[in-house]
Amino acid sequence: MKVFWRTPMNRDRVGSFFRRIFRLVPIALVLSGITGCTANGFVVTGKVIDGETGKPIPNAWVHQEWTVSRRIAYNWNGSTTRGCADEQVTKTDAKGKFRFEKPPRLHSSVIWESTGAYLTPLIPGYELDYDKSKDGGESHQVVVVRVSPEQRSVWLRKLQIYLLFTPCPPTGANSVIAKEEILRSIAAMKVSPAEFAAALGYVSHGMVRPTSNDPAISRRWDLYEQYLRVVGDEK
Repeated sequence: MKVFWRTPMNRDRVGSFFRRIFRLVPIALVLSGITGCTANGFVVTGKVIDGETGKPIPNAWVHQEWTVSRRIAYNWNGSTTRGCADEQVTKTDAKGKFRFEKPPRLHSSVIWESTGAYLTPLIPGYELDYDKSKDGGESHQVVVVRVSPEQRSVWLRKLQIYLLFTPCPPTGANSVIAKEEILRSIAAMKVSPAEFAAALGYVSHGMVRPTSNDPAISRRWDLYEQYLRVVGDEK
């Protein structure tokens, strides 16, 4: 996994009758738990495996996003994004397994809206092996491999951008704990504040935070300052 990339769950349970008649845009999630014409998500399980050793990876954070898009009326050829509907984060157990319950805030119309579920392991120092990973819709085998030293700065930037700008960034109570632990793992990899700032962009290590009305820049500085606190705690 390139850590900030998301792995969509591409299964569609809208009946073939509707597909033949309306030719709807495929729905990006498994529509279980349907009440009338409303989808409220489904339970997602999986296992994270080290591609080099074949062993499960315990205590790894996995993030899941749910997004909802409004289908364009009349022609059914596209959709307009409504954005983040819900997000969840959990840790793998001793056997590398994880489980997400149904998202509590997700409610969408099967007919008028397209709902997408995206799964992303957040494991510092690892990337997804797309060839070996298996997406089973509701059950996943996530295979990751270690990042080479030459690719560390690229991987670090992707993780940073994911934490800041994915459609459903990790912001819940459990997500705050996850982000703190992820930053501590990065610090344990001996990533200096200067390297962290250089990968992040728009942030200069050792300089005073500038006044900015740009929320994207402010988010970057917030993450950088959080990392400085983590590094300070680790000393």
